[in-house]
Amino acid sequence: MKRYERLRNDMLALPAMAIIVGLAAPAAHADEATLATRPAAARAPAAAAVVPVAAPPAAEASPDDQAAEAARQGEMRLRLLDAQLLLVTGRFTAAREAYAGLRSDVPTSAEPVAGLATVARETGRPRLARELQREAVLLDPGNTSLASGLVALERDRAPRLRGDIEQRIQRGGIGSDKADITIGEAGGHWNVGEAWRIGATQGVAHVDATNVRRPSGAVRDFSGDRIRTEVFLQHEWREGATVQASLFANEWSAGFGLSGRLPDDWGYTGARIEYRRPVWDFVEAIIDGAVRDRVAAERFQRFTPQLTGRIEVGLNRYGIPRDEEDILSSATVRGELRYGDLGGIAGLSIAYALDAEYVLDETRRIDASGASFQPLPIVDREVHAGLIGYGGTRGSVNGDGRLTYQFQAGYGADRYGRSGPVAYGTIGYAVGPVEISLRAGYVRNIGRSQGETTVLGAAMAFLF
Repeated sequence: MKRYERLRNDMLALPAMAIIVGLAAPAAHADEATLATRPAAARAPAAAAVVPVAAPPAAEASPDDQAAEAARQGEMRLRLLDAQLLLVTGRFTAAREAYAGLRSDVPTSAEPVAGLATVARETGRPRLARELQREAVLLDPGNTSLASGLVALERDRAPRLRGDIEQRIQRGGIGSDKADITIGEAGGHWNVGEAWRIGATQGVAHVDATNVRRPSGAVRDFSGDRIRTEVFLQHEWREGATVQASLFANEWSAGFGLSGRLPDDWGYTGARIEYRRPVWDFVEAIIDGAVRDRVAAERFQRFTPQLTGRIEVGLNRYGIPRDEEDILSSATVRGELRYGDLGGIAGLSIAYALDAEYVLDETRRIDASGASFQPLPIVDREVHAGLIGYGGTRGSVNGDGRLTYQFQAGYGADRYGRSGPVAYGTIGYAVGPVEISLRAGYVRNIGRSQGETTVLGAAMAFLF
């Protein structure tokens, strides 16, 4: 699975949308606000192209000198092969040490530097990877493989404008009887030097829903639009650590957030704090302008090149600015354990996923009929899912185009409710400065009541 994912990192509150977004969640090193359109597809580390070790001219050398030079060249080739083996088997610390030793012993060779760039990229240090790849290209400017690697790294960081449209079709479940939600978003990000990035996203949601319970207790139909805005400033250090500050707003509220991520040779650790971030995870939250305060920590771990895991725990508080600031508080746990290249088939994987939210405190009200209700339909859930997935990449953006794809399907069961099937898929195509992607997701009956949710989406980005 490729380590980036454009889709949102937030786990949605209702089981259906939570599982769909969980399937599309990133496996590694990209923050949600980068607005990239790369798919979340697993992949194994790729070794840099082999570049012959540079050797000084051996004119008029004696037979003994020639033999010594041949032995030295043979030793260097063996050391390069050892370093590449360490790299492709995921032993990044040892691979870095091996390439660093070669770089010191053969400073005119591009291969050790390119190897160090690959290690940096695979361990979530893109800024360092770009720096090292540029150095490798300068050492061997005629090597097309190195030049292509640099183009790919620069493309990952390229500023871009992006548009996205998503259609959610909800039938049954908790909340309204029927809801059709169309969400359009436009945004982009721009780089300021090597270390800074600024960006913004503007979203508009149109909702048509029947029999929606409002905070007053009244149940009625709704048709209308809602907006939300996000701007951010991000700093990336040379060794991969990032910090991002964000501002959020909707029609009735404004908030802020701070997040950070620290990579290492086995994965990354992240944390975030959010205050009054607009919630668009379910229809009542969109209509009533709900916001959420959140503190969360996450860990992604690479156990082996095939086996990865991630877990995120958080504390949340939900409110409706026009009604009550503290309507409900909860704890959330998200996790996944995934094994890739199943049976030796590249791109085939199986996974166990957990999506849980436990209500800690809630405000309950009485409607006109005397029935008790909760203004936001968030209830305890603990969804366990087994999944099988397949993903891959074909082609190149510099040729006829690059096709990426990821498909996952499985079965989930809520400990507090029902069980049912879940599926998700995305297809992307990139050529030149244009990236296009299509996605679809489906969940049925997972939760407290019968219902189904279908999600269809499309995105386009222009790099400049």
